[in-house]
Amino acid sequence: MVKKRINLLPPGDQNQNRFSDINFQIVRLGSIVTATVLILILGLFVAQLFFENTLSQTEVEIEINKQILAHYQKAGLENEILELNETMSNFNSLLSSQPKWSPYLIELARILPTDVSIDSLKINAATRKVEAAGTSLTRDSVLQLRENILRSRYFENINFPLVNLEKPNNVSWKFRFYLKAHAP
Repeated sequence: MVKKRINLLPPGDQNQNRFSDINFQIVRLGSIVTATVLILILGLFVAQLFFENTLSQTEVEIEINKQILAHYQKAGLENEILELNETMSNFNSLLSSQPKWSPYLIELARILPTDVSIDSLKINAATRKVEAAGTSLTRDSVLQLRENILRSRYFENINFPLVNLEKPNNVSWKFRFYLKAHAP
């Protein structure tokens, strides 16, 4: 509900007061709009400065991280090359200093009965001692392996513990023997 204002001024003065009120409202509306626009412009300017600063900092961080990554990649590749060269050098020195094991291993594979498996094989190059351990389905196969080693031209001085003969089936066995120095 609208209140009516009673104005006892002459009509010309009433019009002037009405125009004055309208003018005041227009000026007030203009001031509010101007203040709002100025606040928005100021907010946008501050946001632009903030985002430009953040963007600049992010670009600097990206560049620093790129440099660090390139350094690590280069260092990692160099380390891999150095490790590979060292491995190859070690392989070449071992290849030239180690005796040739192939004839002995071929002979061991040849004399091994079919139901006997070797689980562990240790060869000492200095003493030429061989320690072998494994499993067999039967005691007879372990005895056959012992006989084959004794008859071989590549091996000598077999040590055959009696514990190898305790079980008739599913036998775990251990042998110690030596490689002949001048095998054929």
